Amino acid sequence: MANGLNVTPYRFIPLGYHHLSLLRRWFDEPNVRQWYSDPSGLEDIADHIEESDVHPYLVMFGHMPIAYLQSYEVDGSHPYAASARGAIGIDQFVGPAGFLRQGHGSAFIRAYLRTCEAEGVSQVIVDPKPNNLRAIRAYRKAGFEDLCYDRSPEEGAVLLLSAHLPMTREQ
Repeated sequence: MANGLNVTPYRFIPLGYHHLSLLRRWFDEPNVRQWYSDPSGLEDIADHIEESDVHPYLVMFGHMPIAYLQSYEVDGSHPYAASARGAIGIDQFVGPAGFLRQGHGSAFIRAYLRTCEAEGVSQVIVDPKPNNLRAIRAYRKAGFEDLCYDRSPEEGAVLLLSAHLPMTREQ
């Protein structure tokens, strides 16, 4: 995915209500439904559009929407605040199955990490399910390292991974 100029083909546009029908279709995709099966997931995302503590984005590859990403500050109320105080947390998924297994996940995550670095963020965390091996591989490829294994009442078992910024450019 590198193009030699360090210019990313990925853009992160703020999610609007007019994008929810697209996300509804993505939630019907087996690759999304496997990890985001909670029927309130789309409602939660809709709530984030107007909230100030979670920032939802549509990930664009050129002019094609391919993924959803949300970021939030890890504050004192976050279940992992002790491990990553002051960090930014992210959650994301590739929507259309046709964009899986092409390196897009790790590539757009690296692009987002560069955005975070430019904004002065020093640490970004993710908390995938330990059996979500595809996501864990993408995170590690994007520069994340294991921080801890944890269980939270809300999420169950998670593997907390962290990327410390500034990072090397291409990993």
